[in-house]
Amino acid sequence: MLQITLPDGKQKQFPEGTTLEQIGRKWKKHYDSPIAEGVFNGVAFSLQQKIPGDGTVDFIPIDSDEGMRVYVRSLTFLCIVAMQELFPDRRIEVRNSLGSALYCAVHGERLLPEDYAKAEKRMRQIIAQKALNLNKLTFSCIYTIRFSSA
Repeated sequence: MLQITLPDGKQKQFPEGTTLEQIGRKWKKHYDSPIAEGVFNGVAFSLQQKIPGDGTVDFIPIDSDEGMRVYVRSLTFLCIVAMQELFPDRRIEVRNSLGSALYCAVHGERLLPEDYAKAEKRMRQIIAQKALNLNKLTFSCIYTIRFSSA
């Protein structure tokens, strides 16, 4: 059994192989927004990873600066995976953020409006299949990501 110190300072035992996601499900009611990432012994830790031993856990909600960075990185990765599956002859380059949007360049043939719809559909399929272990992502941002041919 793992001896885990929870965010409120209380200690509890969990079976070997427990993930931060499993503990986080019981703690999400303590946060105003979804949990984006875990912290194990002071180090950022994927929610899907098994906890390696005894220690202290905490959680980073998506409405925090760090939580939003995790969310944006996850969504960016998901978008790149979908785009590479659908358009393997193109190279996606994430350049920088513009306010709440990302500026990306697509190297190769210019994407058409229907290509963005295909990408959004594929992103939703990946999440539905839990192929990347990503949850609760919204897709309005795919339309705020500006792609250009270089």
